Amino acid sequence: MTENRAVAANLACAPPSVGPYTVSFVLTVDFERKKLHLWAGRSGTLKKRNAGDLVRCVEHAIAPPDFAALAHQYAKYDINVMASYPPSGPSGAPVGGS
Repeated sequence: MTENRAVAANLACAPPSVGPYTVSFVLTVDFERKKLHLWAGRSGTLKKRNAGDLVRCVEHAIAPPDFAALAHQYAKYDINVMASYPPSGPSGAPVGGS
């Protein structure tokens, strides 16, 4: 699953909020160590400490690539995806919804 689809597929993991917010997802692809690492960047409005569960959900949804089969120029890449989340109530339902 690509990082964009993994973010969209894990909307249920997003923390509830009375206002909209953004999360800056940064995927580090390390070809030397053959590892992926997803983390919350600084440019989102949701702070790192509040984004931890969401980041873990999305990270588990990203399938590791076949590193040997991927052509690459550099040993390490950082890929950023900014995701926007709507307001939600404490139960995860949109505010004002029934």
